[in-house]
Amino acid sequence: MAKDILDPEWEDQEVIDYIIQYLNKDDRERISRKDISTMLDYIVDYYDDQGLIHDDDDDDANEVVDEAEIDEEEMFNSIRERVSADPSLKHIDDDLLRQVLEGEYHYGLSIGIYSDEDDDEPEYGTYND
Repeated sequence: MAKDILDPEWEDQEVIDYIIQYLNKDDRERISRKDISTMLDYIVDYYDDQGLIHDDDDDDANEVVDEAEIDEEEMFNSIRERVSADPSLKHIDDDLLRQVLEGEYHYGLSIGIYSDEDDDEPEYGTYND
């Protein structure tokens, strides 16, 4: 069963641990758990901005779309803007941000919220519920 991106477990220690393990040793020393958590918030904000997360006003529940293509470069640029505007993340360069996004993508693959239907692995993939 796929995990829901809006589930409180999404930003729990499990995904942060996964991303930390995904990073190389030097990059692990340059980033904190709080940095990763903040970037995960920006990823969810991006999904919301793209209409991939819908608020259901009738019952106060959030819904996600079943499947959507994600433009990896557009996603990167959007999150990069947010990271650049955040004074606490000024030390995050493009390479480190890409690695965090790739770690999040691979975590999503491992729990079934993303699928990779192409032979050529995209950097971030497609989102599916």
